[in-house]
Amino acid sequence: PDFVDSVRGAVDGIVVSHRVDRRVRRKMHNDTLYSKPYQRFVKGKPVEVRRYRKWLQNLSTKEVEGIVDKAVREAVQEKLKTLGDPKKFSDGSNLPFLPSKSGLPTVIRSARIERVQTVQKIGKGDRERFVGLGSNHHLEVFAVLDKEGNETKWDGRLVSTYEAMQRLRTKGTANEIPLVQKDHGPGTRFKFTLCSGEMIELDDGEGKRLCVARSISQKAAKNDRQDAPQVEFVASTDSRLQKDIKAAKHWCANPVNTLRRYGCQKVVISPIGEVAVSHD
Repeated sequence: PDFVDSVRGAVDGIVVSHRVDRRVRRKMHNDTLYSKPYQRFVKGKPVEVRRYRKWLQNLSTKEVEGIVDKAVREAVQEKLKTLGDPKKFSDGSNLPFLPSKSGLPTVIRSARIERVQTVQKIGKGDRERFVGLGSNHHLEVFAVLDKEGNETKWDGRLVSTYEAMQRLRTKGTANEIPLVQKDHGPGTRFKFTLCSGEMIELDDGEGKRLCVARSISQKAAKNDRQDAPQVEFVASTDSRLQKDIKAAKHWCANPVNTLRRYGCQKVVISPIGEVAVSHD
């Protein structure tokens, strides 16, 4: 009679062991190539912007406003008054055009966009180019200490896949840089590294629970505060798609210092569900 409840209790007691991929062999940067920097003034302050080319059907509304060529921008905006959505440019009959001296219309299929963009220079000489970094490899979490050696807050150093590859290339040389840097200067104490898919244990108000890191990123700065590394995580037993977890409001995103307040610690789970604290 109590079969269902017995099975449910057994299932709820399972500790999930996630397989983590820590390899550096993955996409290091995005496909888009960006121009050299152009200086612009925004609200009286100088900023560097980059230019890049994009198909019209892939543009966002904000990117339309950033089209460099005035005539192209006005033609695209005029056409969007009728279409409403840039995705409809995928139909060739909806593409805008410009008049030409020959009398034949010049069809606009793509446009150069100008925007503030963080890029990485790769290559040398004729092969030099600027790209957006494709993914992050790991996050190095460390504590900031006061004069007495007490932890005042947590901070983190986000390492991109591109940077991780550059560190590996120094192996065996006089300037070798370890893949994981544990020394972040005086007044700090290394805590742990964190990759997507690794496990943490914390209490964020729902009781002590095991969670899996689904993403590590740089949180945008607000109110003139510096950017802070952010960890997005879900319950270790939640296997739903990201959009479904977010719709259910079970997707959590917190900067590393908030994790400190939750008593966060990195753990590893053996294939048979044994939990052990990790300090790697």
